[in-house]
Amino acid sequence: MVKIGDYELLDHFEKQLDAIHSIQEEVDSFVQRIKDKVAGLEDVVQKQLDSSSAASEMECEFTNAHPEGARARASTAEDMRGLSEPAALQEHREKKWSANAGWYWPLGTMSSLTQTTNFMVGGKELRLHNRWMQLSMQAEALLALSEQRRRVSASAGQKLSFHRRSLSNHSLSSSRMPATYHPLGKVRLIWDLVGLILLLADAILLPLSLAWDWQQGYEDAGSVFLLVVFMVSLVFWSLDIFMNLNTAFYERGALVFSRREILKHYMRTWFIIDLAVVVLDYITLADLVGQSQGNELGLVMRSMRVARAFRLVRLLKMARFDDLMQEIAASTGRQWIMLVVAIINSAVAILLVAHVMTCFWFFLGRIVLSDRQVSWLSLAFAQDLDPFTQYLHAFRYVMDAPSPPVIAEDSVTERFFDILTNIFCLVVIGSAISKISGTMVELRSMNEAKSKQRCEIRHYLHSQDASFELVSRVMKFVDYKLDKMMPTTFDNGLISSTLQTELSVNQRARFIQTMPIFDLSLTLYPEVFSSICVVLKKVVCENQEEVFAAGGLSTCMYITVTGEYAHIEGFDGTGEQTLLTGVNCLEELSLYVDALALNSSLVAMTFSEMFTLDGDNLVSCLQNSPSCAAMFFEYAKEFTQAVKKIGGKAGVKEQAVLARRSCKKTQVYQDLYPDQETSLDNINLTCARQKLNSATTTEELGRMSASSLTFADVPDEEEVPCEPVRHDWAGLKWLIEEGWPESLEEKELPEQLQSCLPELDPKGGPHVIFEQPMERDRAESSCICTLALLFDRYDIFTHPQPPGAKLRPDQWQMLQRTIKWAQPTDDQVHAVLVLLAIRSLGKSNNVAKQVPLDERVPEKVVLHLIDNYTNVIPSVRELSEEGLRYAKSALHLHSIFNFAQMLQGENVPASVRQLQESIQRDGIEVLRFYILFLLGFMSGLGAGRGSRFLTARRAENFIEGVRTLKYLLDASPCGIYWGYLASRAHSLAVPTSAPEDLVLIRLACLARVEDRTAYRQLQECWCSLGAVERLALTQHFLADGLEETAFVFEFLPDCVANAVRNQNIGLACLLEMLVCLLNMLQPAAPSMLANLKDARVILVNLSDMSEFIACVRNRFVFETCVSRCKVRVSGGRVQLEMTGSNWARVNEPNSDITSLAYSVKDVLQKQRNLETHLLRGSGARKPDTWRV
Repeated sequence: MVKIGDYELLDHFEKQLDAIHSIQEEVDSFVQRIKDKVAGLEDVVQKQLDSSSAASEMECEFTNAHPEGARARASTAEDMRGLSEPAALQEHREKKWSANAGWYWPLGTMSSLTQTTNFMVGGKELRLHNRWMQLSMQAEALLALSEQRRRVSASAGQKLSFHRRSLSNHSLSSSRMPATYHPLGKVRLIWDLVGLILLLADAILLPLSLAWDWQQGYEDAGSVFLLVVFMVSLVFWSLDIFMNLNTAFYERGALVFSRREILKHYMRTWFIIDLAVVVLDYITLADLVGQSQGNELGLVMRSMRVARAFRLVRLLKMARFDDLMQEIAASTGRQWIMLVVAIINSAVAILLVAHVMTCFWFFLGRIVLSDRQVSWLSLAFAQDLDPFTQYLHAFRYVMDAPSPPVIAEDSVTERFFDILTNIFCLVVIGSAISKISGTMVELRSMNEAKSKQRCEIRHYLHSQDASFELVSRVMKFVDYKLDKMMPTTFDNGLISSTLQTELSVNQRARFIQTMPIFDLSLTLYPEVFSSICVVLKKVVCENQEEVFAAGGLSTCMYITVTGEYAHIEGFDGTGEQTLLTGVNCLEELSLYVDALALNSSLVAMTFSEMFTLDGDNLVSCLQNSPSCAAMFFEYAKEFTQAVKKIGGKAGVKEQAVLARRSCKKTQVYQDLYPDQETSLDNINLTCARQKLNSATTTEELGRMSASSLTFADVPDEEEVPCEPVRHDWAGLKWLIEEGWPESLEEKELPEQLQSCLPELDPKGGPHVIFEQPMERDRAESSCICTLALLFDRYDIFTHPQPPGAKLRPDQWQMLQRTIKWAQPTDDQVHAVLVLLAIRSLGKSNNVAKQVPLDERVPEKVVLHLIDNYTNVIPSVRELSEEGLRYAKSALHLHSIFNFAQMLQGENVPASVRQLQESIQRDGIEVLRFYILFLLGFMSGLGAGRGSRFLTARRAENFIEGVRTLKYLLDASPCGIYWGYLASRAHSLAVPTSAPEDLVLIRLACLARVEDRTAYRQLQECWCSLGAVERLALTQHFLADGLEETAFVFEFLPDCVANAVRNQNIGLACLLEMLVCLLNMLQPAAPSMLANLKDARVILVNLSDMSEFIACVRNRFVFETCVSRCKVRVSGGRVQLEMTGSNWARVNEPNSDITSLAYSVKDVLQKQRNLETHLLRGSGARKPDTWRV
């Protein structure tokens, strides 16, 4: 029943909801009215823009319809001896606004480029999950890695031997005997099992020999057998003392390996007993020697035979071996085995005790009988029976003594033993029998628990009306799971967390150790490895159960343990099927990348077990070990790149191979296990094995094919002495001077280059040694393209190009004019071929890590090789002094001036001035050689027997860039730089009359715009920005680094490309973020350049931001990321690091609040654009009069 107060409360809530809805409707109506008005005004403005750009469009159409005219103008421009700065740039300098752009924090705006990206290639790529980026930032991975490099060599061996012994039994043994043994190691385990066998032999034979007075000697087979057992036992227990002195022990759960502590522990426990028993053994041995010699020593020793009985003290060790058997049973993980072993131990203990008492009872009977008294032997008429029957009589009396006892009335000794026997049997044997009964009850209760669970499952299936076939399958699976994973409840406080971790390692380590990176973590970081073992999750699969299916998302790594699995490639289930058994690792890539789609399926063919590991758990294990996190982060990048290179799809075997290679590429692995084959000191390309008949003339050498000039493979088992090889350097000179000018054959070029330049050898060259097959192909392609340009072979140059994109003849003629301008000599041609062959070696990490830290730049690495390691690049030795000078000068120029950055509008005129100053110092011939090098280098980027890269579309901009560099000494740096950008504007038929036009054309280069449609989209993004943002960006993009400070954003083209691909960001949003970044960096610019004389250029590395843009899903998170960045400044270079706070938020979705903020921001942005346009139209020129 509802009360009146409840109705009033409901009515109050309804009124509040009505008020909220009314306010929401008013706001929506207001926003809609503003949008309609702004849209109408925008249409008017758009018509004015369309009419003003009609002339430009007509000019563009004329250019497209008459390309000959455009080329004629370009040809005319080429004849100019100087390039001047654009008038708009001069106007910008004269009327540069003095007011600085204030701090502006935009909410964001949608860009039209996010919807139509015709000039950006989209696609899903493999990239590291943000959890790894966050981990690398939080753990300060690079610092930890460098610290690890300093100490890994010194501590690796010690950590390897110690931690492997303390964590896992399977890795405790070694091929050589260690100095101190693990108490649970294989060596000690085998030793203890042998001791148990000998102890059982002593427990059986020693009472028998004492009771029946069996002697050790050579009289019969029995005495020989006793002698052999005694001697083996003597040797073993003597060595056992030294073994105990070299065996570690547990103290409060920790292993102690100190020999001093081991000695103290042994002295406090078993040393006195072991020494006493061994001494008695040696006394017995002396007695045997005395008997054999028949001297007085034997007579003396014969009186000490009673000491043999004290050897039974060794049976006290049986308790220790009982614990050992229990531990071995527990290690199997089967509860029924532990119970059976407990029963067997108790039964054996009862039998041994009964055996000893049986022998002692017979011994007493003999002693009483020898004193001519009536003993139980005479009463039982057993004194003349055979030993076996006598033993049975004695055993029967011990196990079930008759009442009254058959003992003579005056036999006090036998009656006293009878009383002791009854008491002993009642206590000892009774307790043992009680223990067996308890074990049987426990085994029965365990079976009852299983039966109860089975019964409950049957009742449940019956209530669900399950079919007979389903019930049968379910019960089979239940039986399997109960057998494998029987739940055991115990007090967790009884086992410490450390011991529980070791239990997990002992059970699971052998499975994940099959993966190289985890095996390496066990070697160096056993604590991390232990935590990984703990977080593994066990999964039991039934017959025909689908573990994962193609098309879904891979969320974890699977490690198969037992059972059989069918692994099926492909999405339709009709691909190649592989039967997997044993330990296999699948979907390891899911640990490192984001949103990985499965391209295969896995089905359990039998009842099976597996472990799973997901990326979040792995990262959580690495958080407390920065150096291990750095190692995994480096491995994750290498492994992801390796899978990406083969197309993103790799089978089980392929992934295993890639995992091994990627692990070997990590810096930690290379420091721990240096590869001697990749050591620069060990490589010698001037010495190799070959099968080659010596040639008599250089002409014959030049005409030989690669089949006779390359090094022949020699089987590994044959040791062939290394003899100096006569490389075909003389043939290379002959080919340059006479051979190639007469005949340049496309099919022979690769073979001739490989024979003349050992660096291009596809089997044993340095690119192959350092695992750079793609770079070798590019180097070979660059040499082929250079020769095709030098000898005017258009067919060779364009051979790999598709017909629709082939380099045009007029473009080829422009390249030929550049070659004629360069006027290369034979020495220069030789030098440029060698330089192209060795240039890419500077990119190898294996090479870079072997040079000083301050020289780990690709060009400086190659210079270091030229100066110190000609054994790696022997072709350099054959260069003339002039050719070597040209090669070094080109590498120096390439290090200070990046031509590709100029083509993309990434650098500034100050970079051109650096190049200009170097050419003024070294001479115009160095510039000609450098341009010749650029022609070959850029042409071979796509590899192939010709130029795949320099097609008609790409050649246009490249030719313009080379053309402007030809006039490097005839124009100013700004004239060269902006002259190239003006040529790009001319090719797009866009104006350059205003400063913002120059900014747009530079942005077009950064965004790789190649047509008017894409340029118009870029223009729309620019117009969507506010006046303050455009002002700040104009000042930034027009700064030259000569008279004013300029920031060069490295990797900005990648940022632009990723922003356009990411529909949550867009280009306009990226530009707004750049304004925020500039406003943050500009105040600190003077301090960044304080120690650099006359420097006005600050390099800002945006590589981290580029990766962040590709992953972030929330635009608001991206727009505010600058506030969470970390800036590192070193020598005029700025590294912008996306901290863990940023990477932790990349997957945050857009919320209702941010969506509302975007809508309001769109309205305000359009209103601001309209105000700006109206102010410009009314003649307002003062920016400080504009208000945002």
